[in-house]
Amino acid sequence: MLLGSPVRRADEPQPDLRRLRRKGPVRPIPRSQRYEPTDQGRRIAVFFTKTHVRIVNPSLAELDPRLPEKIAVRSELGCRRRQFERGLERRIEQAAIAASKNGSFARIRMTNVI
Repeated sequence: MLLGSPVRRADEPQPDLRRLRRKGPVRPIPRSQRYEPTDQGRRIAVFFTKTHVRIVNPSLAELDPRLPEKIAVRSELGCRRRQFERGLERRIEQAAIAASKNGSFARIRMTNVI
């Protein structure tokens, strides 16, 4: 337990659960220590599930470095990621060349790399 953190009794709901109950997505089931989602809570859960399935998953797949180049060029996100990687590699190479000319890698300023 962290110093200065309040001691929570076992019968008190967790702070996140208390917050959810106060905001309305869940309600307690009478005569039990369980909760169920309200209509609003179900709508929120469906919204986030659909958002994850339709937007987050496909976007993460486009960012996968193992994605074949033929497929990645059809995706704007995949193209941008590859452009970023190539630009970053060029900067690293330039910084290494500059450091080798100066005779020491310790003299590279991080502002030149990024």
